[in-house]
Amino acid sequence: MFRYHNNLKKLKCFFSYETDNSSSQEREIRMPSRRTTTAKTTKAFIHKVNGANDLKEYIQDIADAAQRIRTEFNQDLQGDKAVVKKEGSTHGSRDFKAHMTAVAHTNFVYEREKLNQFSKYLQAEMLVLECLSQLEHIRRMIVNQKQEKNTMLSMIKKGTGELKLKQIMLLPESSSTFCELEHESPTDQMLNAIIDKIKQNHRTVSRNLLKQAETIMTMLRRHILAFKLAAEETIGEIIHHAEKCRAFIAHLRQLDFIEYCASAWWHESQKDAMDRNEYFVTVEAVGEQTDFDASVLQNPHNAFPHSPMSVLKVRVIGLQQTIGQENLICEYALDQQLAETIMTEQSLEAFRRLDEQQQQQQQQPQEEERRSHDVAATAWA
Repeated sequence: MFRYHNNLKKLKCFFSYETDNSSSQEREIRMPSRRTTTAKTTKAFIHKVNGANDLKEYIQDIADAAQRIRTEFNQDLQGDKAVVKKEGSTHGSRDFKAHMTAVAHTNFVYEREKLNQFSKYLQAEMLVLECLSQLEHIRRMIVNQKQEKNTMLSMIKKGTGELKLKQIMLLPESSSTFCELEHESPTDQMLNAIIDKIKQNHRTVSRNLLKQAETIMTMLRRHILAFKLAAEETIGEIIHHAEKCRAFIAHLRQLDFIEYCASAWWHESQKDAMDRNEYFVTVEAVGEQTDFDASVLQNPHNAFPHSPMSVLKVRVIGLQQTIGQENLICEYALDQQLAETIMTEQSLEAFRRLDEQQQQQQQQPQEEERRSHDVAATAWA
């Protein structure tokens, strides 16, 4: 018994998948550790600005805060917890299933990162960008309004000065005439009234534009917080999905290991030495899904060695060479006694060596391709 549990412990370390004893109901989506941005996002809680310059500074601060959220999101996407790699090798149909599981996670991440209809993160980001665009439009309107006011006042003052200069040049020189010009004429009073009216209209328009900006700023405060929360929730969903994928791939590799041990045990101790027929041994998990399904909980306690041994069936298939037909020769339920018999330290070491050899064989073509690419790049340079 001690040997059996010791082998299971080594097997667990070999497949490098951490198990969690919490139940599926108690298990929550694991959020990544977030770097604090409170000190740099205090501008998001400002709800009033005094002019175009303050509004420009506010827009830039919010844009920087959104960019920090975006940067953290991309960094978390590259983290080990959010990535599914098909480490190790599986055999036959299980290798294809493991590969498709990694592809399923890649598609899941792509939907949450690139497609608006699936991504709450992108939807929240669009609301932030839309509010920033509206604020920038209002800021430009305020600046244009001020420029138009200054241009109009400059033209009026310039015209008034030229008019007075012409009056001085045309009128005869007399002290009474110059005294009259020093006082405001009805025309000057009218122009001054127009100037005051222009300034008042400008202040009214600017005030109304700033009120619209403050309304948008109040909405933006909610949107930037929702954007940060959506980024964290999306990363949590991706990490949770990655955990499911890794659990399923680890389960496939564990089935491969059991199948390897069962095959070695049957051919060495159960097969007749005089029997020249071909046989192969398979292990099937009865009652469990054969393909990865994200909607099905992939809790670690559902994967071997935590799954009940009774659901695993060892089947010996014989191949009749004359007619090419496969027949079921015998079937064993992988109970604790049989597991103690076939899962030995020697089998684990042999499986590990076989796995390392297969990984080296898979890496050799990649290394040769990389070297040829480097040679071609050097020759081109």
